Amino acid sequence: AALAAATPVLRDAPIYTYRDAGGYDGHYYGQLASDPTLSDPQLGGGMDNYSYRARRILGSALAHLLAGGDRIESVRLYAALNLAVWLALAAVLWRLLPPGDWRATAAWAAVLFTVGTLHAVRCALPDLPALLGVALGLCAVERGRWVAAGLAFALAALARETSLLAAALAAAHLVRQRQPRAALTLGALASLPVAAWLLFIRLRLGQGGGGWDNFTLPLTGWLGRWSECFARLRAEPDRLLAIATLLGLVALTVQAACLLLKRTPANVWWWVGAGYAAFMFTLNRGVWEGLPGAAPRVVLPLTLAF
Repeated sequence: AALAAATPVLRDAPIYTYRDAGGYDGHYYGQLASDPTLSDPQLGGGMDNYSYRARRILGSALAHLLAGGDRIESVRLYAALNLAVWLALAAVLWRLLPPGDWRATAAWAAVLFTVGTLHAVRCALPDLPALLGVALGLCAVERGRWVAAGLAFALAALARETSLLAAALAAAHLVRQRQPRAALTLGALASLPVAAWLLFIRLRLGQGGGGWDNFTLPLTGWLGRWSECFARLRAEPDRLLAIATLLGLVALTVQAACLLLKRTPANVWWWVGAGYAAFMFTLNRGVWEGLPGAAPRVVLPLTLAF
């Protein structure tokens, strides 16, 4: 549906499109892969919010680069990119959670096969590249590599701007550890590339893109999600999907409760997990609604930290 309204070079290209399957955000990021410089005046015609989508440029730009600038091949590569990112995340988690006991194996599988991860891979969304960047950034913080950490968080934020929250929380942890210079280095490296890209979007497109309507009063969206899930159990034809969505909500709630109640401020992973737990409770109903909904992938750093 989105490609049908896209720029002519994509509309007439030999790209397979699922008909009558509904649209999803991956359509928009695939279109961005054809021209990550945002120079095509027709590019935004097939998107719901051009400047908002353009913030999350990393995957689209990487696909364009790997395709050598070929606009059609860029779209094809973008569609497959998350498979490679998923494998890279599996390798990073293998180092973080080395095999040897059932808990490590269960944790490794839980991150790779959670609903948020699989939804991001299936729909070619930017959440998984962002999660990989956050994981690499936190690993670098643990090793005292502030420059590497800042650059990893910068890449994560260029994939999804909310990843700046992870960078801010890691910097807060460093301040608490009496390492203000390290915190400043990490924060500057993480935020400046994103700030420069946002300025470019504003100069190119003349607008910032919004996105603040994704938030609401604390607990409002989360409480509404519970009532929606129970209603879905009665009305949804795909009962297994409705049950899985409810279990996903239960899992996220348990993860958030554990991290908020069991404080371990000496651990940088706790800072990120607790921060994203609080962040989860501010998401509005629009982020939660649907099967499985966007929230499980938006708060993937919570699951990773847990």
